[in-house]
Amino acid sequence: MGVHAYPHQARNPVLVLAHAVVALHSLAGTSVDPTHAATLVVAQTAAGTADNAIPTLASARGYRPRSGREGP
Repeated sequence: MGVHAYPHQARNPVLVLAHAVVALHSLAGTSVDPTHAATLVVAQTAAGTADNAIPTLASARGYRPRSGREGP
């Protein structure tokens, strides 16, 4: 865990997770035939609980809806 006073000495998993979410978004938009529907949902992200610390871990949960259904 790093503190915000020394961000250059810590790895920031929140930034990495944010890049992953954006990459997933672009994957759905560029890898699927535009005449077909494609949905990928990142429904939850979480990282740490302290206000003044960079967390050690970040996580995301999501799903790819089945055709004709909403939700996981």
